[in-house]
Amino acid sequence: MGQPIKIVALPTDTRAQHGTGLDDTRDAYKANHRAKGHELIPTFTSINDLWAQIRAICERNAPDIDCVTVLEIGAHGSPDYIDGISDEFGNDNTDAFGLLIKQNKDILCDEVHIYCSGCNTGIDFGPWDSIAENICDDIPFDATTFPHHVSVYGTKGYKAQGTSHMMSNEIVLAEWTKNGRVTHPSYWNGEDANGNNVWNKFDNW
Repeated sequence: MGQPIKIVALPTDTRAQHGTGLDDTRDAYKANHRAKGHELIPTFTSINDLWAQIRAICERNAPDIDCVTVLEIGAHGSPDYIDGISDEFGNDNTDAFGLLIKQNKDILCDEVHIYCSGCNTGIDFGPWDSIAENICDDIPFDATTFPHHVSVYGTKGYKAQGTSHMMSNEIVLAEWTKNGRVTHPSYWNGEDANGNNVWNKFDNW
């Protein structure tokens, strides 16, 4: 009997619509993923490339690996956007991402946790739901066609570089300051939080 697998992944800088600067996070993932029991996808160029690499990891580790139980995307984000998933035109692209999740259901565990590990990805923005909630809405549980309980997690504020769910050292701040000056103000429901408290959780059932 194989074991479920946990994966952390980052988009390439060329897919970073919110700017580059993921090196601290990428270095932290590279240095710690094995000790934390995760497989690493250090770069992916598109959502299709991401899922192709996830499938390749599962096939490479078969039969020891049964299914994916955790996927963490480390990237720049905002309430309606996360690099690597959203497209270059500013669309959240969650419908296409959700379709790929459903197309790859054969490599998913019965219970799956997806972490949108960027800034403010769990905050709704005016009348619009957060990027994390939109992903969840696009993959509803169905006992016949998609029998997987999926929880999608988004952050409550600006996430500190180099922190992640994998590392269990998450930190978010309601507003971002530099040299004592507020450079990125808080969203209406942003919070200061750390550890598991940084996440808003959305369930597909």
